[in-house]
Amino acid sequence: RKTANYLISECDVLFAVGCRFSDRVTGDIKSFAPYAKIIHADIDAAEIGKNVRVDVPIVGDAKNVLQKITEVVGNLKSKEKYAWSEKVKKYKQEYAPFYDYNNVPIKQQRVMKELNELIDDKTLIVTEVGQCQMWAAHYLNVKNPRQFISSGGLGTMGFGFPASIGAKVARPECNVIDVGSEGSFLMTCQDLATCVVEKIPVVVLLLDN
Repeated sequence: RKTANYLISECDVLFAVGCRFSDRVTGDIKSFAPYAKIIHADIDAAEIGKNVRVDVPIVGDAKNVLQKITEVVGNLKSKEKYAWSEKVKKYKQEYAPFYDYNNVPIKQQRVMKELNELIDDKTLIVTEVGQCQMWAAHYLNVKNPRQFISSGGLGTMGFGFPASIGAKVARPECNVIDVGSEGSFLMTCQDLATCVVEKIPVVVLLLDN
């Protein structure tokens, strides 16, 4: 999102946990976080420094690393910390996603707006790969851990629908919505037969671009 891009461009410290720093996250590596000292924590040492420069490498389990970091910085108070929090709030307001939903034919923003009104804490969003993935990540308001499931920078075409089936089996009490496009969905749409035979109700939202 635009807010995150601006904040990363202006921050002086960037703390990344379990992040691959794929091109979908960084964009042009030469201009990524130009003023920041980068702290990168990952359980796999091979990931650290692979794609971006790292000033402070930490190899370890995310849970243990975050617990230790919280013990050190959790109670810190400073004017700088308050000022940064205020900047984050300001940017979130100024650069909130704009919904262009009055156009005919309707655009993806309108679809995401309508979908946002249906999402609750028991809705799991899964994405295919392509523009649909970007629209979902940019516009949908999901707030809980493991509520947004995507292959991210791996860019795995055909991921969304079978992942939706797995999510529904794991969390049958939740509504599961696969946000996809026709190209990615066609790669694994044969699993519709699995849904019918095993009685797995999954909703598929196709954005035909």
